[in-house]
Amino acid sequence: MRGKTRRVKIGRGTRAPASAPSPTPTPTHRDDAGLNDAGPSDVPAGAFSGIFQSWVVGVSTIAMVLLFFLARESLESLAIEDGPLENLTALLYGVATVAFLVAVRRRSAGVVWLLILAAASLFVAGEEISWGQRIFGWSTPAGMAEINVQDETTIHNIEGIHGNIRALAVLFVAAFCVLLPLTNRYLSPLRAAYRRLAIPIFPVSALPWVAMAIGFMLVPRLVAEHVGSLDEIGETALGVAFAMFGWVYAVKPRMREAPPSIGSAADPSRFSQAS
Repeated sequence: MRGKTRRVKIGRGTRAPASAPSPTPTPTHRDDAGLNDAGPSDVPAGAFSGIFQSWVVGVSTIAMVLLFFLARESLESLAIEDGPLENLTALLYGVATVAFLVAVRRRSAGVVWLLILAAASLFVAGEEISWGQRIFGWSTPAGMAEINVQDETTIHNIEGIHGNIRALAVLFVAAFCVLLPLTNRYLSPLRAAYRRLAIPIFPVSALPWVAMAIGFMLVPRLVAEHVGSLDEIGETALGVAFAMFGWVYAVKPRMREAPPSIGSAADPSRFSQAS
């Protein structure tokens, strides 16, 4: 026996039954900044995109190379002691210091790592301006003057340290700013380890500035000799990279807890975004 189909007429003043809301898509793990626990909403857009940064770095590199070969005196005037490039570098590392301290307050990564990065950025900023020696006009202490190759209040210019510190800095930058973010991006086991350790991951979008820094500081030494003005350009480029690094973590939401180890009971409440 054929059943009767009941038709419901929707007239004026009546409501159609509400349809179930469509599920919100889950943010993907990988992002442009290469953060180890972030979705797309955590990543700065526009001027902080990797493509834009690559263009800026390319144009800046070409401009600096042209200055070096065609107007070296103008480049030297930019790179002199306490000149525009050195002061800009100190300012950029000062911005990075403040940004990492803001990130400590937000708990956007491991606090110990962020404090180390803040202390390192403050150290570089202070060294760039000789800890304010020429700003405030004090003379170099006698003991420091005897061992400092530039007769100033800096640690990186102490005899015996001066010749090796830049090589060590390049190795650190290559490991922390290049190797670590790339392995985080492409190797899942290492990504999980970095997340468990709450290591702040250098943003992939800032890698063009790191490449520019290493190029200006390393290539001249390999093909010719040390050129001070090119060193200053490399240091400024690295300052831009670290200012970006700090800013990304200063605006990143509070870090989620790391997932439980294999075989342990998972509590779903542990993975909610902290408020």
